[in-house]
Parts: sequence; C-alpha cells; structure tokens
Amino acid sequence: MSRNRVVVGVVIAVAAIVGATVWAVTDSGDGASLAGTSWTLSDLDSAGVTGTAPTLVFTETDVNGTGGCNTFGGTYTTDGDAISFGPIASTMMACEGQSMEQETVYFAALDGANRYAVDGDALTLTGDAGMLTFSAG
Repeated sequence: MSRNRVVVGVVIAVAAIVGATVWAVTDSGDGASLAGTSWTLSDLDSAGVTGTAPTLVFTETDVNGTGGCNTFGGTYTTDGDAISFGPIASTMMACEGQSMEQETVYFAALDGANRYAVDGDALTLTGDAGMLTFSAG
C-alpha cells in the first residue's frame, strides 16, 4: 500500500512541475514569449493599417522589423507585463503619403509603449502614444 502512495505522490509532483512549466511559457509577462515570433501590425491605435503593414521581430534582447517603409532595430527589456524599448535606429528612406505618416505614428507608439500582452496569436503593446495590435506570422 505504501508503494502506491509513493507512485501517486510522484505522479502528482510531476504533474505540478509540468503544469508550472506550461504556465511560465505561456504567461504574457515573460519576455521569452515574445522571442522568436514575427509579428505583423493589424491595428494602429484603432485606425487600422494602410499600405504595407509594419512588422516586429523579437530575439531574447533585440527587436527589429519594418515600419512599413524603413527597417529598424534596437533593444527591449521586459519585467512582468512591462516593456521598454531602448533607442531604435532606422533607415531614413523617404516614403510616400500615408506610409510615412503611419510609420511616424508607429515608431512613436513603439517608443511610448510600456505594457504588453500576448493572447494566443495576438500581441498588444500599450502606452502613452497609443495601442498597437499585432498578429503572429
């Protein structure tokens, strides 16, 4: 009878460890959940997206992508659901009309982002300069 209790105890312990690991990997406050996924902007401060959609790609410490016209790169840090972007450098190509306006708003929103959430295939960045909603892929 005591052998069955040991086996049941081991099974419960393994289940708890696996459950905690799965929770940690999917928790929206974990910077690792951002790394390795390419994100495409689907909404820019409730105004939709026009032209070429900006992108965002995270590594463990760096971020890069396109603003719809220019490419950019920089660093980021997370702490819980807080996010902070370091200086972002971009190319300086001139773009036409709405693409340039959208890119300017996009870069300002990235710079001002201070919170993030990952919900399945959606990433939301929020801050003083607005809200960015991305889709994975």
